[in-house]
Amino acid sequence: MEKLKNLVDYRSLHSVVVKPFTVKELKERQNKSGVISEKVVVKLDDLINNSIDVLSNNVSKKITGNDLALTKIDFKVAGRTTNNEVILKVTSKIDYSTL
Repeated sequence: MEKLKNLVDYRSLHSVVVKPFTVKELKERQNKSGVISEKVVVKLDDLINNSIDVLSNNVSKKITGNDLALTKIDFKVAGRTTNNEVILKVTSKIDYSTL
């Protein structure tokens, strides 16, 4: 099964994570500083109704399979879908000891 899915929002094409990466894939996708940057889709209601901790845990689980594996998370809005969802660019370090 594919790990990424291409979505087209109103202006851009986005490759978003649809299945968590393996440890090997995470290591291949991180930069020299150990930082990974991926896009995920989050329902707008989930952004509004949850705390930053819940959001951080949810995106960590989407990217790594573990809700505590991402640390020092930075969020940027990358786009939106027609289904009331937001495309977030998540940049973070990975705590491999949790995987």
